[in-house]
Amino acid sequence: MDFDETMQSCTLTTEEELKKLVAPAKEWLQNLHDLVICFEDEIGLFVGLRSGKVAVPKEVQKQALKRKRLHTKTKEGVEKVQELEKEAGGGLTQTRGMECKGEDKRRITILHRLLLTEFVQGTVNGTAKRNKPRGKLERTVVVLPGRHCNADYMDEDETGAFRWNRNWSYEFQGKQEHYKKGDKVGAMMQQVQAMKRAFPELTNMFLILQQPAAFRDGIIVGWCLEDLNRRHKFVMMQHDLVGCQSTAEVKQLNFLFES
Repeated sequence: MDFDETMQSCTLTTEEELKKLVAPAKEWLQNLHDLVICFEDEIGLFVGLRSGKVAVPKEVQKQALKRKRLHTKTKEGVEKVQELEKEAGGGLTQTRGMECKGEDKRRITILHRLLLTEFVQGTVNGTAKRNKPRGKLERTVVVLPGRHCNADYMDEDETGAFRWNRNWSYEFQGKQEHYKKGDKVGAMMQQVQAMKRAFPELTNMFLILQQPAAFRDGIIVGWCLEDLNRRHKFVMMQHDLVGCQSTAEVKQLNFLFES
């Protein structure tokens, strides 16, 4: 479904048709004047990579591989050289965890969110009139490498220790993790704790999250939707089609969060 078709389905359709897209279809139609469009775009940053050449002439690479082959003693090393020899044009070995997202320890993900508001005047019967939209930047999302964690879920107490401000849990790789309100955060997000202590107003401007590879998986997407839902109940999302966006988990979250 393209953008124009989705826009029409969200604003100029019947309640029965809308039930296929969002959970409370009737409530959605009654609040079309509060509908916002959210455009998302995430950027992966790699911290600590040294500057230098990222590609070399084919002949130079051929000689480099020949020298590497002479010094390779293990079966795994030989297989690695053979894989490099198959590359077209010649490129240097990546240092970003090319085999698996879980190896991408230097990555930081930045997600920018632009909202368009006040562009629809709707009525209960499903008819709507479009106005000139107004745009604003939403809270920027920063995903750091580390155990799954959400900086919004912790607050500093009177003793200076950080504690969870709610009960929360998640499932990752078949394992359930549970945290109770009032328990100490401990060593999780230590650097973010220091930032929140020193610059509370600044850190509150960002949604700071953690994921083992600093990658937006279903858990991170759910936290992003939860954060946006606190301020805007009726959202039409437009985002780049990264892998997790097509999963059943994320599609169900979009349905339940009315986005």
